[in-house]
Amino acid sequence: MDLFDETRSFSAEFVKVVLMLHKGSVHQYLKEMAKKMDLRYGELVVLLQVLRKNTSDTRPMTVSQLSRVNRCTKSNMSQIVRALEEKHYLERVQSREDRRTVFLELTPHAGDMMHKHHLFYDTPLDTAAARLGKAKTDQLINLLWELCRITEEVEAEQQSESKN
Repeated sequence: MDLFDETRSFSAEFVKVVLMLHKGSVHQYLKEMAKKMDLRYGELVVLLQVLRKNTSDTRPMTVSQLSRVNRCTKSNMSQIVRALEEKHYLERVQSREDRRTVFLELTPHAGDMMHKHHLFYDTPLDTAAARLGKAKTDQLINLLWELCRITEEVEAEQQSESKN
């Protein structure tokens, strides 16, 4: 008996699909890339989160933001960031506006390693997207980004309500 089939809620179906993707091509691909880049899986995930934030936002990522996103302590996240610094993938950069704020930025070495190992090129997802077609792939990406944005809004609203 499949619990997901009986509930048919969006959350259950979405989690089922994401777990299928994670279990297969995406997870395995990221594990292989991490190994090639001499990183642990979690370090690569953090590196990709910093990359995404720094290319899609006006303000770079901080350790506090990473710890919130990953639902772990600042101490644990600081250990991961320190390991990435020691491997020359990340560097801490002091904010020009507020000296107390420290941002995380990818180093040139990180870019070189991503390029050398063709991170994000010829992945199983690229092959699947090609079969899906450009129009559907673009629609899927846009919908997922919209879902992320709305989910962040809902979480912020719930945090605000719980504080009151």
